[in-house]
Amino acid sequence: MKIAISWNELPKYVAYPLKIIIKKNPKIKIISIRSKLPIKNLEKIINKKIYWIKNHKLKWRDLGLKIPDIYFQAGWYKKSFSSLGKEVKNNGGKVVLLSDNSFKNNLRQKIGSIIYKIKYLNFFDAVWVPGRLGVRLMKFFGVPNQEIFQGLYCSNQHIFKKGKTISKRQKNFLFVGNLVKKKGVAELVSSFKFFLNSNSDWKLIIVGNGPLKKIIPKHKNIKYLSFKTPEEIAKLMQRSRFLVLPTHIDQWPLVINEATLCGCGLIISDVVGNIPEFSNSKNTILCKASSKESLLASFKKASALSEKKLDIMYNESLRLSSKYVINNWVKNYYNIIKFLKD
Repeated sequence: MKIAISWNELPKYVAYPLKIIIKKNPKIKIISIRSKLPIKNLEKIINKKIYWIKNHKLKWRDLGLKIPDIYFQAGWYKKSFSSLGKEVKNNGGKVVLLSDNSFKNNLRQKIGSIIYKIKYLNFFDAVWVPGRLGVRLMKFFGVPNQEIFQGLYCSNQHIFKKGKTISKRQKNFLFVGNLVKKKGVAELVSSFKFFLNSNSDWKLIIVGNGPLKKIIPKHKNIKYLSFKTPEEIAKLMQRSRFLVLPTHIDQWPLVINEATLCGCGLIISDVVGNIPEFSNSKNTILCKASSKESLLASFKKASALSEKKLDIMYNESLRLSSKYVINNWVKNYYNIIKFLKD
């Protein structure tokens, strides 16, 4: 059986589970559009050639490949991935949609539901989503429950390992992400500056690149770092008390998975798409999206927690993160293959 997997801007974390399934079936083909980030050694990790493509209509023969029997299609918006999917379907093959969108119950998704039911409901044979809000969205789009599979994303538990209990860590807040408006960077910087007026023993570490780098002030309590490898980010997480993600919108941010594997507490906005997987009252302080006042209150609440409550956070984060690791991704992949064969 010929299998091909496409992934938009293939990230490093996906290379690790791909390595396992490729080792068992070396004939699997991997197709991707290159990331703009300086990600290295992907082909070395998976020990296989990656077919790097541009976003335009393609046929399998353009890649020098035969049409596969099963094709994992990265979304439905990219012309390149979609054109390959249509050729598989026309050839009698099975197509699995990879979708990281989460349910928001907004007008755009209501319109999207109509479009999906008309164009795609009978096209895809299964859908692979990250978590529960992805399941809810696909059900809203009319996809039968038995065709929806969870666990599309995972983190490498061999890199993102637990650090010391939170109460034994430095008083650090950590932000990791693109420095753009929708990530809440302006609120993050503004709120922390106010917080410092009465909490000068805390530090904020910001990791990322983007246009809002320019608003990060030069301050002894604010440390800015540009792009870092997963290994470097893991060390920062293991030394920080809280991951802070005051995003305005986020589908299923993997950084939360990574931080909980390291045992961090969470300060995140109430619109984050993987709250059902990684967040509850034991390990998380929720803030309102786009609210500097709410984020400031969250900083103050975090700084006032007792050692006992901090260490409850630590244990709860570790517990919640344990399902979204490499081995479970591999199990989910084989569950989908079995479903398509039956």
